[in-house]
Amino acid sequence: MIDPVSIITDSWNYLIVVCLMMGGLFIVISQNNLVKKLVGLAIFQTSVFLFYITVGKMAAAQPPSCSTLPMWPTQTRCRMS
Repeated sequence: MIDPVSIITDSWNYLIVVCLMMGGLFIVISQNNLVKKLVGLAIFQTSVFLFYITVGKMAAAQPPSCSTLPMWPTQTRCRMS
């Protein structure tokens, strides 16, 4: 049997994204004031950013380290560590 508490604790960031997205969308649809609609769009945009960050997270990942910056975009001296 699937434990609902473990599902919520394992995917709490997705739950936050959905709540922010639905809240922002509700504000955009329900309000007539333009400033309030912009606040709703900002909340919606924040939820999209959080979703991208959540999906892009990798376990035990390290960013690439560059010894020197390249002079041209085609010259890269980065190594994966």
